[in-house]
Amino acid sequence: MILFTFDDGPSKRTTPWLLDSLDRLGIKALFFVTSESFGNGNPWEREHADIVRDIVRRGHMIGNHTETHRQLPLLNNAEIEAELTRSGRKIAWAAGSYPRLIRPPGGAMSKRVEWLLAENGYTSVIWAVYPADLEETTAEGVVRTFFRVLDRREQDTGDRGGIVLMHDTKRHSLEALPRIVEALERRNCGLLERGEELYDIVDDLGYFIPGYEPDQSFDERQAALREDAAQRCATLALAD
Repeated sequence: MILFTFDDGPSKRTTPWLLDSLDRLGIKALFFVTSESFGNGNPWEREHADIVRDIVRRGHMIGNHTETHRQLPLLNNAEIEAELTRSGRKIAWAAGSYPRLIRPPGGAMSKRVEWLLAENGYTSVIWAVYPADLEETTAEGVVRTFFRVLDRREQDTGDRGGIVLMHDTKRHSLEALPRIVEALERRNCGLLERGEELYDIVDDLGYFIPGYEPDQSFDERQAALREDAAQRCATLALAD
């Protein structure tokens, strides 16, 4: 299973473009927003708040990525509390509900930070697949790195898929997204032919939480996915 997540927005230059792309692809994602860019009252920041509202309106999930994007282990407890209070209130104002998911900037954690986040009612969400879209400068590079990491993860751990970290502030990363999805669909054709499990792009973080019982089981999702993939792959075969 694969869950796409996007960090560091909202950006009026790129996030609306991504939202349209996700609609076309039929994908729901998880956005970790940095609240420094909205909620302070000027017109430019109100525009960013409207983007946060649009993320929710289109059915995506919202999480906290702090106010200033400083790595939390470098801050004292009072500074961390201030970050969480400010960002939480801003996100609640823009999105309509208080966030309960958080991604610490850079994935930087410590026992102290973990305890403070839990005390503030947050669940931390880290990632398994990072296509290096902050380091890569082209869509081709992001796609190539995505599959290199995906394949290495499967080879090393046997896990196929995982939570994906991308950034909605990088246009080349957003250009890579439909190419990644198309490539996954083509891979599914081979997996279907061999009777193996298919890659499944999900919209529920719960699938990655041990003991969670989702509305639709893994087997049910795979059955529906196989039916859809059979039709899609037949169309691709004719096109080729």
